[in-house]
Amino acid sequence: MEFSKPRLLTPANGKHHFFGYFGICPWDATGRYFVCLEADFQDHMPEVGEKARVLLLDLEAGSSKAIAETNGWNFQQGAQLNWLPSDPGRKIIFNDCDATRAWSRVLDVFTGEERQLPMPVYAMARHHDLAACINFGRLRKNRRVTSLPFGIDKNKDVVHPTDDGIYMMDVQTGDVKLVLTFDELWKANPDTSGLDDEMLAEAGIQFWIEHVAFNHGDTRIHFLARFTDIFKSLVTAMWTCNADGTDRHLAVPYYLRISHFEWIDDKDLIVTMSWPDKKHLSHVQLTDKAGQSSWRAIAADKLVVDGHPHVSPDKRLMATDTYVIDGRRRVYVLERDTEALHEVAAFDNPPEVTGNVRCDPHPRWNRDGTRLCFDGLGEHGRQVYVLDVSP
Repeated sequence: MEFSKPRLLTPANGKHHFFGYFGICPWDATGRYFVCLEADFQDHMPEVGEKARVLLLDLEAGSSKAIAETNGWNFQQGAQLNWLPSDPGRKIIFNDCDATRAWSRVLDVFTGEERQLPMPVYAMARHHDLAACINFGRLRKNRRVTSLPFGIDKNKDVVHPTDDGIYMMDVQTGDVKLVLTFDELWKANPDTSGLDDEMLAEAGIQFWIEHVAFNHGDTRIHFLARFTDIFKSLVTAMWTCNADGTDRHLAVPYYLRISHFEWIDDKDLIVTMSWPDKKHLSHVQLTDKAGQSSWRAIAADKLVVDGHPHVSPDKRLMATDTYVIDGRRRVYVLERDTEALHEVAAFDNPPEVTGNVRCDPHPRWNRDGTRLCFDGLGEHGRQVYVLDVSP
């Protein structure tokens, strides 16, 4: 494998640029256009009125243009920017909000024509105009790093509501359906079903969902189910289910420090968690609904880190990254057949860029697996970098 040196993709104009999340393709269907966000600051979470600009980069012409503004963003996940599956060469979808509500917008990047949808997007299907949605107001209290500047939660005093959870939204019609509730998940797990709700409510503890993603055929989703215990420690389990909420499966139980994951195809996943060694996080491959017998640590002797895995379109490579180690963040590419590991990028991480405003690289492949981009810190602040990949 050969990898070029990373090069700056976004404009060095004194502003900060980033895409945000991993596992999503920022390139359009032709590979000519690239979308990202532009912000005036990176030292605090955005508040109401502190907008980011949606930037369209023309990689052929070497130009960039602000095509929209949004208040529905954060540094970890951006504005959940996606090219629309039905028109990936022309339309994007992204989140927006104000102090009282959150929504999403579909925008034609060339004409500026747009329409609004009733809920913000957490994950887009890969081939259909279908979005998985959650209550971002609940995240504002429990997981601020992935929240929007919007904190209204009608069930703020309820541990596991019966009328909130995961929704599916038809992006063409705007129709929304609640497919799985917090209450159903709470009661389906023996680790939570017997807990004292009154005691948890008095302690201000809530159950929430995040990190939702569709498998490659858009038939199933995975997601994290989370709460904090009375010691304020984060407790996480991983579930999968059909896109309509049926056929639920508890893929990884609580107390394995599960962090991130990625669908390889329709049934296999890569998960970062503290297994087989509870002292470290590893990248673990597993098969949906197959049980722990399918678990296998990937490159177990050298990839003993948490990261954000993203498998290339041809399935031959896996990109991932690290949190800060010795003052630096690193980006790796793993050859999946031989488990050869390549460090393809690294950048110094100033200690002040941490916590809710940290700069995770979040590697992302282009549509044919020949380029890899990531967010990074350098002389121009927070920017998007890209490198070429060849056999």
